[in-house]
Amino acid sequence: MCARSSVEPWKGKLTKFISIHCFNRLKDQKSAFQTMYELLQPNGEAALLFLLHNGYYDAIMKFAKDPQWSPFFDFDVEECVPESQIKNYSSSHYKKTAEDLGFSVRYCQETQNVTTFSSDEEYITFYYSVCSLVPYIPASKVDEFKRDLLFYIIEENGRNSDGTPVDKTTTLELVLKK
Repeated sequence: MCARSSVEPWKGKLTKFISIHCFNRLKDQKSAFQTMYELLQPNGEAALLFLLHNGYYDAIMKFAKDPQWSPFFDFDVEECVPESQIKNYSSSHYKKTAEDLGFSVRYCQETQNVTTFSSDEEYITFYYSVCSLVPYIPASKVDEFKRDLLFYIIEENGRNSDGTPVDKTTTLELVLKK
């Protein structure tokens, strides 16, 4: 309740709301849409760009179940995974949610993205830098962790024909009007 009250003074005062690669991290997305609606003035607009799916998230859920690594995680690893990934949402889910709250949907585009990394080292360095499991791994296990994490992510995202690793994501662009 406290966090909600901090937005009270802004209700009905915003003309624009922009969220880039943040919305997927919210645990209660329907409430976030409702708050966004309440903050906007009549005819106010919201633009969102966020991740719907990424093989990395499936990889860390599998990784956390690996008997070698599961003892390090005394929490539900799914808490680190976006709702859209767990529930396999598509653009139609978000379009309906927005419309049900009173928004008109001006643009809704789901896009498949493939990014090639030049090497396994570059790939795992990137994922290690953003991996929410890293703080739970002892320093003595970091090299093993990186090796196994790389295995699980490659298993989900794959490689190009030349052997270079790829990152496969699905993003959603959404433009709404109150």
